[in-house]
This record gives sequence, structure tokens and C-alpha cells, in this order.
Amino acid sequence: MTKFLISILVLSFLSSCALIVEADKGQEDIVLKEKSKNDFMCDQNHKSQLLTQTNESDELLSKLKLKNKLTSTESFVVLVLAEMLYSPYIFSPDAKMQILEIEGDKRSHAFYNGESNLIWTLNDILKNDKKSRSLYALATLVEKSAPDRISISDRFSTFLQEYKDKLYQIPSYKKYYFRAGQILKENETIPKVNLASLVSKYLSKKVKPEVQHYLFDYKTDKDNYKCNFDLNIYDNSIYMVSDTTRVFRGQIGLQDGKKALYATISFTPQLDSDRSDFLFYSSKKVTPSGLCFNTNNNNVFMSSKGPDPGQLLHKHIVKMTNVHNEQDLERALTAPRFLILVPPKRLVLETKRTKIEELEYLQGLNMPIYHTDNIGNIWGSYDNRLFKDFRSRDQLKCSSL
Repeated sequence: MTKFLISILVLSFLSSCALIVEADKGQEDIVLKEKSKNDFMCDQNHKSQLLTQTNESDELLSKLKLKNKLTSTESFVVLVLAEMLYSPYIFSPDAKMQILEIEGDKRSHAFYNGESNLIWTLNDILKNDKKSRSLYALATLVEKSAPDRISISDRFSTFLQEYKDKLYQIPSYKKYYFRAGQILKENETIPKVNLASLVSKYLSKKVKPEVQHYLFDYKTDKDNYKCNFDLNIYDNSIYMVSDTTRVFRGQIGLQDGKKALYATISFTPQLDSDRSDFLFYSSKKVTPSGLCFNTNNNNVFMSSKGPDPGQLLHKHIVKMTNVHNEQDLERALTAPRFLILVPPKRLVLETKRTKIEELEYLQGLNMPIYHTDNIGNIWGSYDNRLFKDFRSRDQLKCSSL
């Protein structure tokens, strides 16, 4: 039943560009058409391709490159360090990273979980690249290049608003994130984190890292994949128990013609009252984001957000059997998404993107249907071109320089 359901929806999604319910046309439809011009995907002639959380991190990297020759790995680490300044609600010192590195025909995957922290992870990545500077040296460069005070982005502001009641009860957070009893808003500022001191502090601690490298094989009629989730279970209508833990995820992607690095940072807030600083900290264990790469052509697909990243990725991989070019990929990404969650068994659907006849079909499955605006994001690289999801607010920068 599930494979039939996916096939019906995939064929319907890819056979038409009319992806929005007729009654819901308007601003969203206009946005999708505008985005289809090319800002969701770089061109092959773009030597530098970056995906970041904020424009500021990319600008900081560009500034550093004017005076410093950076390797691909160093540039990647600089972006992560910059996001620790601009997006501390995700890129916290002990957030967890999943990373895929591709250089020629060499591929390296790692998921750092458990006692691993973001500082230790970055240090490990640099140590594996013999040509790179130390993490302390890069942290010092980033810290000196950043402004003394950091502006709060719209996404950071949304996080603060969501957790304002808890933050207000913790003295250190209340001191930094409130003014006159009000939570800070977009464009207000906070002090810059002392990155060099933070790196020294974390690297002085003994860490028992938990690094996972294993990947599962998954085959479609068209391609062979390596994935961090066993996607075969979804072919057999077996569904993971949905994770209700609140996980924030941030993406960093870099392609420069020499090397490609794709990473998702996962963060689950632990707002403890004994904190003495204004940094945010994560729980020790998090569910990784979904990751697959095509062993034939190095196409990379990563899922973020949502209660079941493996299922979300599985549905996208199934769609890829009908994707042959940029236009097909665009239609696959803009198509409405759904997940089947247990327990209880229910269907979560992006109803505003779903056509009337598709919705009527789903209603006949005798399964409760729940609406959501965004069920999750897919991003990665297709035909050596970095792309982002139309649902995402991440920043994609493509340059021929």
C-alpha cells in the first residue's frame, strides 16, 4: 500500500507544475515561481558554492579570504565558527554534527554524537586535513574579523520568543537576552562570543567521542545509494516511532571544485538554571538528520527538520527515479510532502501544497490526516550543483570567482 501510495503521488507531482491547491493560489504561488528562476540551485560554472544559515557568515569568510589563503576544510570550519556567533541557538559549543566530505572519488562520512561536542568535532576535522591551521588559529581569525556586537537575526529572534519564559527564569540568560523585562528582538545586539577562549576551554577537557561511520545500502531501479538510515524498512511499510523531541538543525554546504563538505548541526536545548554564561547548550544525544549519496555520481541529499528524517529522505530518493534534469528536481522539491507517523498511525501532510484530487485520494485511506506548513527540508548537491529547498530560509551563494 505504501509503495503504491508513494508511486501515485510521485507521478502526480512530476506530471504537472500546478502544485498548489486552486483555492490557495496567490502569494505562495508567486514566491514559488520567482524562486524557480535559479536561486535554489547553483550553476556548474560556479566554482564557489556555499549554503549557510546567515549572510553574515558568508561575508565573514569572504573578508578573511582577502588576506588569508584558506583550504576548503578551513573555509568550512570558518563558516561553522561564524555561525557560532550569528546562530548560537543551533551552533552551540556542544551541538552534534553529521558531515560528508567528498574529494575526487574519496568519500568520508561521520556522525559525532554522545560526548562529542562541536568544538571537538571541528578540531578532529582539521586534524584529518594535514594542510589546515589549528582550530585555535582559525577561531582567533574569525573573532578578530567579527564585529564586537552581534545582531540578532529573524530566526534567532523566533527562537528567543519561543523560549522567553524559560530564559527569563535563568539569571545569566535574563541578563543578556532581556532589556527592560522584554526579550530581545530582531536587529538588537548581544556581545560577541570569545571563540578563542571557548576553543581552549573545550579542547582542554578529555572527551570520549562517539563517532559513527556506518552507512546502509539502498537501491532503486535507477541508482545505488549509501545512507545513514536503513531506507529499506520504508519499502516494507515499517515506520520508526516518531521522535517528538524538539531538535533545531543548521546546514553548512561548501563546494569549491577541489572538495565538497556537507554538514548538518543538530541541537536540542538544555536550558539549565546553573548556567553562568549566555551560551546555549544541547543534550548529549540527538537523532541525526538524514543523509544519502549516490555511489554512481556523487549526488548528495540531506534531510532536515521533521519528526522522521529517514522517511522524508526515502520519499525524496523515490522521486529521484523520475528526475533527469534541473526542472525535474525543481518539481520534486516544490511538490507537497507527507509522512506516516506512529503511534498512533496518522498521516501528516502539507495540505496547502496538495491538489484537490490528491487530497481526496488520501482521505480515502481511513487514516487521520494532520496539516502542516512545512514537513521538512531537502538540500544537497545534484549534478555537482549545490541546491536548497524552496521551504528553507538558508542562504545559497554561487560565485564564478
